[in-house]
Amino acid sequence: MDLLFSRYASPHLLIDTVVEYGRFQHFVSEMFEAENDRIQWEYWLHRIYGKSYAEYREDVEEHGRSYAMTDGQVKAQLQSARSILRGFKI
Repeated sequence: MDLLFSRYASPHLLIDTVVEYGRFQHFVSEMFEAENDRIQWEYWLHRIYGKSYAEYREDVEEHGRSYAMTDGQVKAQLQSARSILRGFKI
């Protein structure tokens, strides 16, 4: 519901209308697709270097390539964050 409130002033009226016209499933699918596109854009903008957005999307769509962190990368990042936090006196 938060996704709706962040995009629409009156999501309750919107949902009532979509349900009334029998387009609820289509609406939800489109909403999630648009949100996924937004997330992909933000990810490319902040994490992918040396590739155009079109190249990145093509890579993701054609090869199903995941740019998610591996378990090892997550552990290394956590250790780095913890070492930074140890320097603070709380």
